[in-house]
Amino acid sequence: MTESPMLSTVQAAAMLGMSRPSVLAYINSGRLEAYQYEAGGQHRIPQAAVEAFMEGCRVRAAGPEVLQRETLRLRRASRMAAASKHAL
Repeated sequence: MTESPMLSTVQAAAMLGMSRPSVLAYINSGRLEAYQYEAGGQHRIPQAAVEAFMEGCRVRAAGPEVLQRETLRLRRASRMAAASKHAL
């Protein structure tokens, strides 16, 4: 069995047609599989996870506006989570 190539957040964003912050929001929400090898380090995303995410979006999304709305919701949630970490 071969392992899926690992992608940077920039590469995943290019494949998904979205920004890097959007990819990070999906990672932080748990909807996109990723690995962070050191605390505060860069994320690596299996290409197979990106492809599965794309397929899932095709099935669920009614159109681009749905993905955009969900992306904005996840960004807000990610900012709130980051703010609460800094408040501790």
